[in-house]
Amino acid sequence: MDAFAQDPIGPQVPAAFQRWASGVFGSPRRAHELITAVAPRDEVIERLVTQVRHREIREVRAATQERRSTASRLSRDTVDPFAYSAETLRVASQYIAQCASCGASGMTPCGTCRGSRTAMCPTCSGTGKQSSPKTGRPINCKTCKKTGRVPCGSCMATGAVACSSCFGSGHQLAWLTFVESEHWQISVTPENSLVVVAHRELAKARPLRPDELSAFSIIADNRSEGSLDPRVVGQPYRQLPQAHHATIDARLERIASQQYLRLAVVRRDVTYEMCGTQGTVALSGKDLVGATTPDAVRPIRRRLLAWAMSVAGIAAAAITLQAALLGSSSYFDAAKQQASALTVAVVALAIPALGAVLRAWRGGARFYPLPRRTLAFAAGATLALAAVVAVGIIARPTAADAQAALSSGDVARARLVVAALRERAASASNDPRTDEIDDRVMLAEAAHVAGADRLRLLDAVASHHRAAAAEAVTAARIERLAQIQRMIDAHDGKAALAALDGWFAGDRLADVAEQRARAHEAALGQCAQDACRLGEALQAQTAHPSIERAEKVAALRAQLSEALAVERVAAVAPMLSRLQQLRRLGETGAQVLAARINDDNLLSEARAAVALAADERAKAPLLRAEQNVIEELLGGPAKGDGAPRIDLHGTDAYLALDAAHHCAGIYAVGPTSDNRTLSSTEWTANRLLSQAVGKPVTVRQPPQGSGTLQWYEGGYPITARWSAGQLRELRIGAATP
Repeated sequence: MDAFAQDPIGPQVPAAFQRWASGVFGSPRRAHELITAVAPRDEVIERLVTQVRHREIREVRAATQERRSTASRLSRDTVDPFAYSAETLRVASQYIAQCASCGASGMTPCGTCRGSRTAMCPTCSGTGKQSSPKTGRPINCKTCKKTGRVPCGSCMATGAVACSSCFGSGHQLAWLTFVESEHWQISVTPENSLVVVAHRELAKARPLRPDELSAFSIIADNRSEGSLDPRVVGQPYRQLPQAHHATIDARLERIASQQYLRLAVVRRDVTYEMCGTQGTVALSGKDLVGATTPDAVRPIRRRLLAWAMSVAGIAAAAITLQAALLGSSSYFDAAKQQASALTVAVVALAIPALGAVLRAWRGGARFYPLPRRTLAFAAGATLALAAVVAVGIIARPTAADAQAALSSGDVARARLVVAALRERAASASNDPRTDEIDDRVMLAEAAHVAGADRLRLLDAVASHHRAAAAEAVTAARIERLAQIQRMIDAHDGKAALAALDGWFAGDRLADVAEQRARAHEAALGQCAQDACRLGEALQAQTAHPSIERAEKVAALRAQLSEALAVERVAAVAPMLSRLQQLRRLGETGAQVLAARINDDNLLSEARAAVALAADERAKAPLLRAEQNVIEELLGGPAKGDGAPRIDLHGTDAYLALDAAHHCAGIYAVGPTSDNRTLSSTEWTANRLLSQAVGKPVTVRQPPQGSGTLQWYEGGYPITARWSAGQLRELRIGAATP
């Protein structure tokens, strides 16, 4: 401060520095207290601004009817544009020139056809096709004769049109003119002066007004319309005017005006220290305006960066500490709320403390005095950080907490504690009771759920093979048997049997055997056939025998044996009735063979019934039979009136009926127009022909694989048409397509 007292303007420096600092983002309060040195740096500033008027010569052309050229009287490269006005320059330079666009020919290529003399046909758009007015189908274009091109109408098929630049004369009227513009040149010495940085109006490319120079002492102020006389400036200061004159183009440019200023500027360079570094601010002018430069704001920027990084580091450290002490499970929710509030307090208290410490740091171990409130903020941040640690330690879960929650019946709380113990692996490994408590918690959870969720929990406990495993196995067995019983009660025997096979495969204990027998009895109720019922009754008797189940098996066996008696089929009966009896006999036998029946006698009877039914039905010929008999034999209704059709699933059989409605012939063919091959797998061609004549026969095939064969079977004419080894048509008897 002694330097301030010795300098006449020294007392103004602190206030001026404070004004500058107030305009810089991030500067500290009472920045003037950080000043360490003030150095006088008064300057003399020279400033010259020149207004330059520039004229650019251009040639202008216009169309004319003149058809002969004349020579130019003025050269564009040598004419002085400032010696003429625009009107006089036109008169002095006007001449007739050849047209540059068409080369004085007066003609240019046609823009429509590009000189080809033909254009795209407007009727067909160049395709050569047009839509017929009558049918709408594409036909040859009548306008262009399907070529897609027509004579160009723009140039009358000549390929050229009159030049638009000269209107066909081949010449243009040309003259010279100029375009005038202005710009400013400015020079300030010394270059890169911090005075110019502080007083930006000195760098503006225009003359300065007197009110804009109030901050300086004016030594010289010379203004001139036109070029400034160097003698006015004075011998030692002619360099700036001479430099500007050297840049002027003598032919195309003229100096319109100039202003030369020589200013005496008061300047004080103020050095201050903060955040371990120094900065220097140049204060200049009568008001001591500061120049904001990188060197001037370096301590402020460094403090802001260090401040932000320090606060971010403390916040990250507090958050990391909180995450290390507390887990992410909901058990820690209350503790996390407390720790988060404390973390916010740490950051909030650290912000002013760090800002003040960085402001006071002068570098190394040197500090400005720290205020007491800064120490209080730092102490508060430290205590808040310690409180975060305390909350984390207090909130750590223990196995005793889980056991206490189980004892009180709070299963949800016990699960939270166990989840927290699992998350805090280090804590869980120190307490051997954690795994056992986890199993006990799952057992307690299983007691509150049912179905698949209950079994999942019980099976998980059983798989651990710890103290609670035996209890879990017993509970899981009871639960599975209960679920099977519910399926049986719902008469869903198939689901009960599937569950028994999945859960109790190989289990021969009485309770499982009884449940299996009951499941078969429930499945028996779902059967629609006696063979299925007998199979389920036998399975129930095998699983867990009883007198009632044995009686049920005997009754069902007797019932089936009676149904399989072949002598019950009437030897003499109407054909349709006998065929229906045979069909039912064969179906019953097939059902017995398909069912899980371990009875040799019954199986033998079933095979005999199936064989008899098949043989007897095969002997019944389709020809001469009534339509209802044919429908019974072929297994489907006939559709249509004129020629009834029976769908044989891959083959269509058309019936030809005589006047007595007896079958006179059968026409067999493929089902679709694009596939006439007889492709039925059930009613092959050989089986259909055999059934038609009532005896086993085979459809004949030509040696070459293609052709039509005709022969007789049982007195009926047969026609077979083959193509590429595939039977396409089969006519039996008096059949016509």
